[in-house]
Amino acid sequence: MNTFNRLLFIFSLCLTIFSCTKEKATEKITQEPDNCPTILFATEVLPVFQNSCSFSGCHSSASSADGIALSTHSEVIAVNEQRLLNSIRHEGTESPMPQGGGKLSQDDIDKIACWIANGKPNN
Repeated sequence: MNTFNRLLFIFSLCLTIFSCTKEKATEKITQEPDNCPTILFATEVLPVFQNSCSFSGCHSSASSADGIALSTHSEVIAVNEQRLLNSIRHEGTESPMPQGGGKLSQDDIDKIACWIANGKPNN
């Protein structure tokens, strides 16, 4: 009976260990809205996209590389927010953006993440 109890314990332990899963990091989109200040699209978010993404011609309304334009509010909200955040954070399997340039500042990334967390308002 002692051997049976040991085997049962080992089996239970293995079952417990292998049944645990980790939450994927890419599933977390952004910070909680309660921790985010109000971010204005026109004066805080759009200038980041204009200076880093659309000014170069890559993601302007006229060129829209990979079908992504970031020149207006309606264009920006049409982009998959997880892909956008992964690209600017240089995470996941998305191409790191801006392409050929340095990573956006953490302040700019946080502004965009908070704006998304706050519902992507056109303000």
